[in-house]
Amino acid sequence: MSSNISNRAFFPEKAAVDITTGYAADSFLGETRTRVPWDKHCFMSIVDAATNHREFFYPLPTTLSAEAADLNKLPLAIVSLHKARVLTPITQTTAEQLEVTDEVLTAEYKNFQTWAMTHDKLLKDWLILFGQKEIKKQHLARVRKDVQDFTTVFWNQNTEARVLARKIGVKPNELRYAFDVMFRGLQYYQILSPNEVIYFPHPIRHPLLRGQASAHHEEYAGKWSWGRLLANLVEADRIRKEPEEIAQVIASLRVRIGSKEGTWYDLSSKPEKERKDILTTIAGESSLPANIKDGVRKAIEIGWGITALATGLLPWPPPLVSIALSIVAIPLTFWKGEMPGAIGQAKFCRGLLEWPGLFDDK
Repeated sequence: MSSNISNRAFFPEKAAVDITTGYAADSFLGETRTRVPWDKHCFMSIVDAATNHREFFYPLPTTLSAEAADLNKLPLAIVSLHKARVLTPITQTTAEQLEVTDEVLTAEYKNFQTWAMTHDKLLKDWLILFGQKEIKKQHLARVRKDVQDFTTVFWNQNTEARVLARKIGVKPNELRYAFDVMFRGLQYYQILSPNEVIYFPHPIRHPLLRGQASAHHEEYAGKWSWGRLLANLVEADRIRKEPEEIAQVIASLRVRIGSKEGTWYDLSSKPEKERKDILTTIAGESSLPANIKDGVRKAIEIGWGITALATGLLPWPPPLVSIALSIVAIPLTFWKGEMPGAIGQAKFCRGLLEWPGLFDDK
């Protein structure tokens, strides 16, 4: 455990994501029929929350969701992390057990209305995912109904909602569903906040959470982010888009990050060089695919080119590479600068390597 006690108030040890974020991560990994808005962001949020907090949870909409069989009613991203013992549900309180007043519903509907009118395309694109048969089936298995009962009552009394649906170009029941999903973010916040659990909500829930205390630490992800690194590796096809395999990568990272005190709150007060040394050590020991730093690669190319001109040959392996990296086999992708994860396990190689997206050096 870190001795940096002063940061505890700003960086709670417990974090949570919601099930909606899990579906977006499934979209990013190609587990749904279509890509949806924010799917890469949500994948990154899950990875960053899992790797930077020692306890990781997801809240539930109903008591029905708390049943053990609920794993059959969840996105694969959530299920895989659950099976890997990275993520667990909060079952003591569910959203349906909370009281909701008409005053709160009215106020939050106005926030929803403002957002929907200015983000109609985002809303319609997001609704495509949740209109898919399998996802609707899982939702109904968790929630029993399309929306919560108080949402149905409120919606039936609100004639403005039907006008809003026509203006945006969606069905009234689709707009009602979107509002219910957004409102549930407030309910989850009400469950998580008293227990000092930092909430990484799906972005569609942000508009109704803006009046609450800070709900996430995205600014720290800007400095270094395991989520950004894994997302880049997925997009480059350098790690497989298999939820269970990625869950194991995350589980392994959590162990190494914990042992080296490498979370956001452990490293927030350390000098930049020390932070980078710790993080690159974790990346190397985790065998994550790396790139040769541009400067190193250019030096190798120059040295290799000079040798080729002098001898009329293109020697293989290039002398500088074999000496500096002690590599027996150079991958065919060498001139893209890509190196297999095993190379980073050698300490003397790490200064020559970089992990794409781990640091934001812009």
